[in-house]
Amino acid sequence: MRAGPEARAAAPDAEPRILARIPIPAPARGPHVVVEYGDEVWATCKDSSHVVRINAANPADFTVHPALRKPIFVARHPSSGEMYASQDQSSSILRIHLDGTTEQIAIPAAEGSTPVGLVAGPDGNVWFVLLGGSSGGNGRFGRIDWDGRITWFTLTTKPGTNAGLLHLAFDQAPDPERPRVWLLGSSISAMGVLNAVFRVTFTPGWEAVDTQQTFTLPTQFCMAHRVLARENGIFATEMMTSILAHIPVSATTTQPPVDETSDAYGTWGLGISASRIEYPA
Repeated sequence: MRAGPEARAAAPDAEPRILARIPIPAPARGPHVVVEYGDEVWATCKDSSHVVRINAANPADFTVHPALRKPIFVARHPSSGEMYASQDQSSSILRIHLDGTTEQIAIPAAEGSTPVGLVAGPDGNVWFVLLGGSSGGNGRFGRIDWDGRITWFTLTTKPGTNAGLLHLAFDQAPDPERPRVWLLGSSISAMGVLNAVFRVTFTPGWEAVDTQQTFTLPTQFCMAHRVLARENGIFATEMMTSILAHIPVSATTTQPPVDETSDAYGTWGLGISASRIEYPA
């Protein structure tokens, strides 16, 4: 469904006005993530293992792309215009070329497994994270460049070394001198894994990880699900508890962040105090 402007934050209690109902073309079913680019709507369909493109102005104009098991996220590459979709149960990423042909980019076992959160980044590339499996993850995430090549990055200090990463977000107004990404660690696949938000800053040009800081969610075993960066802080959803957590950290601050590789947090592996995270009354 396409909702009208009433369904925005300015009037959160207002009933949304439905502008259109867009059917998912057969044989696709079970839409999971939906993204919109102009009149084009793209959706991953977990139940049938398809990625679909639909012209919202003319739903008869659609394309159904077969995928491997459980496509999760889909995003357009800002530089190449190609579409990418993460497939968690196949540990592979679907690449849809501009001519409609597709290819699979397998996640090397040496890097990890289970690609999930996949979004377009402010640097002109697509970024994704790895969740791992029932024993946890390895704090691994990647950047897909314009030519489909993957550059890998890793959380390297104690709180994040076995993180199962589920989602990620970028600052609304990135600082080019200290670009930053927010990674969400979740217990959705391994209950012993830390539920936390990891703040990672990069060197200019997104060349290498510079600093890392952990914001541990007070509610553990909560299956943290999504993370969103805003000017007034970071929001994280907890699927198991149906709670929205707010981390009151400025997403645009220019102050040097805590660096767990060189301070007491890294020594003890504690991350930031839970008292810094707010929950609704």
